[in-house]
Amino acid sequence: MISAVAQFLVDLVHMHYYIANMDSEKIKALQYCACFRLRAAARKTSRMYEDALRPIGLRVTQFTLLSIIFGTKPDSITGLADDVCMDRTALNRALGIMVKNGWITVAASDDSLEKKIRITEEGARKLESAIPLWERAQSQFIRKSGPENWEGNRNWLIDVASGSYYQAGDLGDARPATDGAMKQVMDGAMS
Repeated sequence: MISAVAQFLVDLVHMHYYIANMDSEKIKALQYCACFRLRAAARKTSRMYEDALRPIGLRVTQFTLLSIIFGTKPDSITGLADDVCMDRTALNRALGIMVKNGWITVAASDDSLEKKIRITEEGARKLESAIPLWERAQSQFIRKSGPENWEGNRNWLIDVASGSYYQAGDLGDARPATDGAMKQVMDGAMS
């Protein structure tokens, strides 16, 4: 039986060999990976909004959550998590900070399994003071990206975020290559 550490080292050698022998065109194509490009764009865009909201001590995720809680008064954390495309653990962590800051309350609902989330007066004031800062960031983003680009991509981004492009299971059994597959690559290279 091979130890976990030894197996990791074997897998690492296999991976390095596989990558070293990949077609250079495949490697170049990886730089156009939709996931990478969307995440890079999201990080850059988030940074701009974070900078705009920093003077009032608010993160862009908190601004978004306050806006949604104020506007929709979600009935459950699960529903809110689905609405903002966050897993419940990350959402609960963000909500905990907001409760501690006095911006929201989280209380048991009629269904004891779920909790109602409500914005407090302090949270509403925080949101009100954030809106002009957000509007400036939004205007800057639209101006820099070009109003026609924003108009053309806004609905597409909503579609992507809503899951219309991918649902769990769409890729079938899309697990990475197994040790057996890597062994075949190595065996072929060494023969």
